[in-house]
Amino acid sequence: MKSLPVPPHLKPITQLQEASEIHVSLRLCCPCGSLGFMLEQSVFTPEEQAAIDANEAAADAQMRGFIVRPRRNEEGKTVLMRKRWLFGRWEPLDLPEPPPFIDVRVIRATCCACGKQHTLVDSRLHGNLAVYGEIPAEGLQWQPHWQRVAVPEEAAWLTIEVRNESSLEEFLQCLPTAALSDYDNAFEALEIFATDADGQLGEFLCEAETY
Repeated sequence: MKSLPVPPHLKPITQLQEASEIHVSLRLCCPCGSLGFMLEQSVFTPEEQAAIDANEAAADAQMRGFIVRPRRNEEGKTVLMRKRWLFGRWEPLDLPEPPPFIDVRVIRATCCACGKQHTLVDSRLHGNLAVYGEIPAEGLQWQPHWQRVAVPEEAAWLTIEVRNESSLEEFLQCLPTAALSDYDNAFEALEIFATDADGQLGEFLCEAETY
């Protein structure tokens, strides 16, 4: 059984704990040897969140009361289309353009011993969204706003769980020109947990989905 690879950017700052075909479990460890970290995650400003909420409401209005399916249009391209239940006619679904930063998710950790800062995930650089090139140019320029994530005092270390249910073969079918290094950087989700001295996963702290 071939195990899921550890994302390259995490190799210098983690120790492998478990691995399977669809997930890896890693212990966060600074190169200085410390296991203690301050954790932060990106958040949206009230104005940015309002823009996201308005976009989602507008998209929901376009789909409410319709069956939505990917179908071929008159030009032979596969696009999202909608129809009113069983007896409606299929028509193009024209969804509003989302804010360019909507899918950007960044989590970083600062070593409590040496003060070095480590990026645990930035969806513009790591994971499926980055590998498939689905973050727009404006999203690449977006500057994160930070919120501290409380790490329990009793935590012995932080565990990073990375999940990717697509095999290398499935990945190469979607991206035939991709390299093996692209698959190493591809994953669907990254979660961070506090772990106690017995190695038991404790409190869930934060996550980043990169579908």
